[in-house]
Amino acid sequence: MQTITFTTDDNVSRLLQDIAKENNKPTGEIIAESLRYYAEMLQRKKLSQQIKYASNLVANQTLEINQSLAASNSDGL
Repeated sequence: MQTITFTTDDNVSRLLQDIAKENNKPTGEIIAESLRYYAEMLQRKKLSQQIKYASNLVANQTLEINQSLAASNSDGL
């Protein structure tokens, strides 16, 4: 566990206090939950980007293989 200190404006402070009251949780817990949520979203986005990159690599390799096969088939004709 790590302690983090930050400064915020009055509007954000009031919003955090309101959310904490509505959820019957300390403000620090609300902040921690929000940070965990955004960390998960960033991780999902990163994984999604990695999947897209890998998918593009596979598609390019498949295209190259198909082009090679087409070229070798036309050479055999």
